[in-house]
Amino acid sequence: MKILGKLAQKVWWKSWSYEKMYYHRLSKKIRIDLINGMLANHENRQVLDIGCGAGFISKIYNAVGVDVKADELKWASKQFGNCKFVVGQAEKLPFKNQTFDTVLCVEVVEHLDDGKLLYTEIDRVIGSDGVLIISTPSLDGILKPPKMLGHIKRGFTLAEIEKELSPHGFRVLDVKYYNKIFSYGMWVLFHHLLFLDGVSPTLKFILTTIQFSPLFPLLYVIYRADLCLPVKGAGMVIKAQKEK
Repeated sequence: MKILGKLAQKVWWKSWSYEKMYYHRLSKKIRIDLINGMLANHENRQVLDIGCGAGFISKIYNAVGVDVKADELKWASKQFGNCKFVVGQAEKLPFKNQTFDTVLCVEVVEHLDDGKLLYTEIDRVIGSDGVLIISTPSLDGILKPPKMLGHIKRGFTLAEIEKELSPHGFRVLDVKYYNKIFSYGMWVLFHHLLFLDGVSPTLKFILTTIQFSPLFPLLYVIYRADLCLPVKGAGMVIKAQKEK
């Protein structure tokens, strides 16, 4: 069974591009939808994508991407020639003061020992009246996020993020929660289990196949419907603005 699972995985992955697989991750797709809504009227801005990874979000906003993973940035540079990618740390950004109008910090702060340096650097590189988008696991919801691979912090409350941003002159304008009830279960099933040690390759293949199958539109509709529930979720996207 293990041999069949591993063989099927190899055959399956060859039929999918790295980029296509990214956008078929349900929680990522919903997160991008929420960010798009918050930036609907922010065209023609200088955008910085902190912790950009392979550059999929940078591509959407024609952003400058920065990350510590040089190998992923090398891949991104080849794929997305319209974007600039720079190797650097979130706590020591390699950019001049007030370079950007919009800063994206998507699933980054939970990976850091201390977010204070990150917020100080964002304050330095963002211009007056600039917009900051932060997404991170939320501790405000009924269901709490599981401790994910690579996360130093399990998550944050909105109040904790506001407390960190306030000294730097940022005011929270909007917050959207996701991974509430129905989507929470799918999120844990499709994402958390895939990265746990001890889970069989066959089960991982089955979970991945379901997510990347024709069932994706149905699962996506469930995720979207879950956003309408009047409760807070295990993930949040925050829009803040630097006051003049």
